[in-house]
Amino acid sequence: RIKSALSSSPESGGLDFDLMIPALLLLQRRSVKWSEDAIFSTQSILNELCDLAGRYSPYESAFAFDSATVTRLCAISENVQAAANLIGGRNGFVLKCADVLMTCVGMTMDKAENYLLTGEVNVGPPRQIHISDAVAESSFIPTNGHHQLLSLIEEHVLIVKTYGEFETKHIRGGVNPVFAARVCLRAWLCLMRHDSPSSGPWLVSWLRDKLGIADDENGKSKKRLPCAALCRALLWPDDSDSVDGFNRTGSPLLAELLGFEPKFWIQLAQACCGLIEAIPPSIAERVMDGSHGTVVKGLTTNVIFSVN
Repeated sequence: RIKSALSSSPESGGLDFDLMIPALLLLQRRSVKWSEDAIFSTQSILNELCDLAGRYSPYESAFAFDSATVTRLCAISENVQAAANLIGGRNGFVLKCADVLMTCVGMTMDKAENYLLTGEVNVGPPRQIHISDAVAESSFIPTNGHHQLLSLIEEHVLIVKTYGEFETKHIRGGVNPVFAARVCLRAWLCLMRHDSPSSGPWLVSWLRDKLGIADDENGKSKKRLPCAALCRALLWPDDSDSVDGFNRTGSPLLAELLGFEPKFWIQLAQACCGLIEAIPPSIAERVMDGSHGTVVKGLTTNVIFSVN
C-alpha cells in the first residue's frame, strides 16, 4: 500500500528524492510522525521511498537525484534500514539483516556483516533436539527482529517462481534466494543463541505452513523452488566450508545449528528432489556433464544422483 501511494504518473515528473528522503530522515531521527493521523510509520515510508529511489525507472524524472549525497545522509543519520533499501541488491540485503543483529544483539556493523557472510562468529555448539521443544515452541513469541527476518525470507525466498531467479548475476539489484536464505537463517541463529532458544522449532512450524508441508506426510510441496533454496542453505555447506560441494571442514550445517528436526530435513529434500537448484553448482556441473564416475548421494534422502 505504501509503494502504490508513492507511485507517480509519468506525466508528473516523478518524485523529488533529494527533498523527500532527507526530510524523512530528519523526522525519523527526531522520532516524529510525518503526520498526526499517519497509519504507517515514518521509517516504513522512508524504507519504501529509498527502495524506489534505488530502482531503475523507465521514465525520465524532472528531478535530479544525488544518490551519493543521500546515501551519506543515511549514514550520518545512522539509519541502516534506509541505506540498505537505497543500496539494494546483495549488499543492501546484508545490511538489512545486519541492522537486525545490531539492534537486537548489539553487534557492531563490521562484526554483523562478517558473521552473515562467513558464519565466522562463535554461536555455540550444535543444539540438540529435546522433547520439551514442543512445549517451548508454543511459548515462543517472535520479536520485531524475528518478524523482519521472516519478512525477508518471504520476499526473497518463499515467492521464488522461476529458475532464472537463481541466476542473479545479470539482474540489477537481484538477490539469489539461496544466499538470502543462508543470510537470514544465520541471523535467526544469532538471535536464537542470544535470547530465544525455542525459536528453532517455531521456525520449522512456520516454514511447514508457508511451504505447505504437513508434519505427518512425506515431503510434498507446490513451492519446489523455495524448497530447493532452503535445502541448499540448510543441508549443504557454504562454499568456504566445502571442497567440490562436500563438507570438508567438519563445520555443522545450518539445519544442525538451528536444531531443526531430521524429519523436516528429509521432507524438505524430498519436496525438491530432482531439482539441480537444490545442490551446489560444483556438483550440479558434474551431474550435468557426466564427466566423472561419481555417485552423489543426498544428505537426507535415499535419492542418488549418478554421474556416469
